[in-house]
Order: sequence, then structure tokens, then C-alpha cells
Amino acid sequence: MKVCCMTFINTRNYGTCLQAYALQTAAEGLGHSYRIIRYQSEVDRRWSSLFLRPVGMPLKTYLFRLLPSFPVRLYRTAKFAGFTRKHLRFTASCKTLDDLRALDAQADAFLCGSDVIWRNDMTGYDPAFYLCFTEKRRIAYAPSLGKSAQSERDGDMVRRWVPPF
Repeated sequence: MKVCCMTFINTRNYGTCLQAYALQTAAEGLGHSYRIIRYQSEVDRRWSSLFLRPVGMPLKTYLFRLLPSFPVRLYRTAKFAGFTRKHLRFTASCKTLDDLRALDAQADAFLCGSDVIWRNDMTGYDPAFYLCFTEKRRIAYAPSLGKSAQSERDGDMVRRWVPPF
């Protein structure tokens, strides 16, 4: 079966990177053709920035913290990029829902997970992480909302997009 997976990819987080690799390895071990969707939403691009400044942090404090850690950030980014290029297999780059809909012809099923991909405040309430762009078979593999208390808006997203699974 041809499977495309929606997960976080533009991050320098060991757990995120290793879960993507482990899921790919498991799916391929079961005989599936597997590709990770290279989705780059606006929020994802912000989170992956080397220069991400926490909301509310004064510029002076941010620069004081950034400058000493910048060489480490560059090194870490290069290491993650090298691992990603060597070990992970991706679809073509997708930036819009229309780009994601074009993947329908390449897959028999779509999988989302794992990690906190349904934590709406991290994804900017982007329905793409709920696989809203396809009517094909949808598989949820350990997606998480990432927090115990949910807002009404979070509940609306779940009620709208989870039933097709």
C-alpha cells in the first residue's frame, strides 16, 4: 500500500525526528511504500526558524540569549538536516491545501501522527494536520492534543475533523 504521512518535520527536536524515522521504518518493514508529507505551513516555518523569539520576550533579552547559543543552533540544524536527507523519504514540498490535495493520486492511504500534531495552538488551527485534504483512507497513529484542558475552538476542530478516521 502507498502511504503518505503527515507529521512535524521542520524541527530540531530529537523525539520528533526519531518518531518520524521509526514510523517510516515500521511501515516499510511491513511492506508499504511510505513518504512523509513535506508540508510547510506558516506556523511550521515560524517554529523551524533559527531566530524564533518567544512572544513577549524583550529584544535585548532575546539577543543576550541568542548570541551565545547561535553556533550551537547552527550546528544542531546542520545535523538534523543531514539526518533528514540521509534517512527520511518525503513527498514534493507542499505549502497549501491544493498542494496537499495533489498528493491524492500518489497514495492509497494517509496517516497522521505521532506527536502533538493535533495540538491546535501549535499548528495554528490548521486542518491539514487532520488530513482534511483527502477522502481516502485516513489512519491516526498516536496523534496527541498535547494538553489536558482544551478550548471550545479545540473541541470544534476535533468534532469536525476526527470522525472520518
